Amino acid sequence: FLFYCIKKSRLILFLNLSTFIISLHSDLDLINASFDDYKKDEKFFTYYITLSGHGDYSKNNNPIVKKNWDLVKNLNYSNNLKGYIAANIEFDKAMESLLAKLKEANKLQDTIIVISSDHFPYFLSDQDIKQKYKTNLNKFSKSKGTLLIWSNDKTKGKTIDKYGMNMDVVPTLYNMMGFDYDSRLLMGKDLMSDAEGIAILPDRSFITNKGYYNSSTDQFTKYKNVTIDDNYVNRINDSISDQFKYSKAIQYNDYFKYIPLGGHK
Repeated sequence: FLFYCIKKSRLILFLNLSTFIISLHSDLDLINASFDDYKKDEKFFTYYITLSGHGDYSKNNNPIVKKNWDLVKNLNYSNNLKGYIAANIEFDKAMESLLAKLKEANKLQDTIIVISSDHFPYFLSDQDIKQKYKTNLNKFSKSKGTLLIWSNDKTKGKTIDKYGMNMDVVPTLYNMMGFDYDSRLLMGKDLMSDAEGIAILPDRSFITNKGYYNSSTDQFTKYKNVTIDDNYVNRINDSISDQFKYSKAIQYNDYFKYIPLGGHK
């Protein structure tokens, strides 16, 4: 993936790294310290792992929270939730700086920016989350995140309202950038295609636009005013089982070695 992006276009990818380590690092400082490393390259792939938004969110323990505390201190939330917002303001500042630098370098118009997360905020309690998001919390709602893709000519004004996963990011970008690739080698789907969206949880539960399946209870809850065929849940569960099986094969058995490349898309 890295090498394709370097050859084809300019791409910046952000991932909110999963960690339990208290972060004392500024995303703004990271952007400002690293931009010169690639600003003169005609084409580049840059992968940032953001850290400022990680807990804990105490003003006394986290200097990023302390730095931005005045911007959140009057919000009607718990101190922990205000600390979370203060920590993530640092990433907002980092994005503001990056966009300004790209524009100044005359590279903004043909750079794709991707922002993704990989987990819910571990340092927020359910009570904290409910203050901000008035929703019933369960393993599906707590796993919900947002994928942001900015591209001057391909995403302006588009909102893709469907379920997806991090593994859908690569095929989505490949098709956006016009890459010729063998789709058999990627388990994800293009989120801008007509394919049904799905999010799969680590325990093999899943959610689609038709309902959600809880693997712990072996129960599928269908949304109102939708219809499914009798084999809908079994078909998806079989597909999920295959994805888990082949993921292990890729990791442990050099699976790609046995796949003939090319000729299929």
